[in-house]
Amino acid sequence: SSPHFGERWARYWLDLVRYADTCGYERDQEKPNVWRYRDWVVEAINSDMPFDRFVTEQLAGDEIPNRTRKSVIATGFLRLGTWNDEPNDPLEYKYERLEDLVHTTTTAFLGMTVKCARCHDHKFDPIPQVDYYKMAAIFWAGHVEPRDGKWLGGPNTDELGYDVFGYTDRARDPPPLHLLRSGDPHREEQEIAPGHLSMVKYLSATISSPASDAKTTQRRSQLAQWLVDKQHPLTARVAVNRLWQHHFGAGLVATPDNFGFNGQKPTHPELLDALAIDLMDNQWSQKDLHRRIVTSEAYRRASIHPQQSMVDENDAENRFLSRFNRRRRDAESLRDSMLFVSNQLDSAIGGP
Repeated sequence: SSPHFGERWARYWLDLVRYADTCGYERDQEKPNVWRYRDWVVEAINSDMPFDRFVTEQLAGDEIPNRTRKSVIATGFLRLGTWNDEPNDPLEYKYERLEDLVHTTTTAFLGMTVKCARCHDHKFDPIPQVDYYKMAAIFWAGHVEPRDGKWLGGPNTDELGYDVFGYTDRARDPPPLHLLRSGDPHREEQEIAPGHLSMVKYLSATISSPASDAKTTQRRSQLAQWLVDKQHPLTARVAVNRLWQHHFGAGLVATPDNFGFNGQKPTHPELLDALAIDLMDNQWSQKDLHRRIVTSEAYRRASIHPQQSMVDENDAENRFLSRFNRRRRDAESLRDSMLFVSNQLDSAIGGP
């Protein structure tokens, strides 16, 4: 219930989605109003926003019914990462930004390395090159070089103000996206329609045209619906694994960003499945999942087992959790501890 809970757990999400206050590159100038997205994440976690809503607002907060200023701020997720306002090759940079959107979205929510298929079929996972461009086409309509902190066009702009740092489509009917041979922007091949990953066989891989009165493509809201469908095999498992990772020091799947062939297999697959089902059945409540984890017998075990030598002989890496793994304190909490004991910790929440 502490308001600082959201700050602590937002840190993990912000790292994952490449949050930064500045643009990177040579000038590293400040991103105007990007902090509003950071504050949105903190508030969403503190209020226990259902995870399916958490996904949907970040991908399509401008497209959802009854959208609000806050739901548009959530789309700042799509404007994070490094920005280069003077790229050496503007065309190449355009596709680099597009790759960043595909990579961040599929890594954060699916734990899959989809960007590997930009230039060729994925070497290890069932992701053909055309699937990369299907996913890329979802973001193609709104894909622009970042310019300022304004919400980029779309309906009802005036009523939402100009300090949102949000994202929207430029038009409901964008130009087509073409597959690039070997990922080269100068070697366009066939046109690719937007769609989802074909590896998820029992959910539709197609995306429908926008409604007649739509101001955007509605592709991102359809992507969000596909991700949070309860039949989706990855979204809930990936989310559960990330929470477990930060409580225990390692996930049930030790490679949280790669659930593919080259990733580690889960140590406790039945537990991962059960917790994923619980997350969805409990209205996608993350706080409920936190409580379940930290009150478990496994979490409350001591870090030294009464029969330590036997444990080390049979399970040296403690993959089966017969004791609790000791962990190093991370940089953020170490710094906070130093500031706290020296009476210098600023506990105010939010703002630039």
